[in-house]
Amino acid sequence: MALSITAQQDPQKKLEWTFFMYDINHNGFIDKKEMRKIMNAIYDLFDEEKSGPNSPFIKVDEIFLKMDSNGDGKLSKEEFVSGCLQDDYLKKLLAPSIS
Repeated sequence: MALSITAQQDPQKKLEWTFFMYDINHNGFIDKKEMRKIMNAIYDLFDEEKSGPNSPFIKVDEIFLKMDSNGDGKLSKEEFVSGCLQDDYLKKLLAPSIS
């Protein structure tokens, strides 16, 4: 299933699938705790520095400022997809396989 979805050309579908992977507790939202786990995993994967302005805590706060359009402290699938589609940096950071 994962190969089928990632092979599709539609960026929105890929981002929706990415959202469901990041929604660790499957409640339909990504909260800051889940996003920090994601950021830590991404940083580990790419051997990124985790201190100072590049800290996962700081990056998660920046992500939520850009994506959490209703300010409820969690990202819906729509907020996540829309945020990634509108911001190339976020798309590259959170879904690097999507062009």
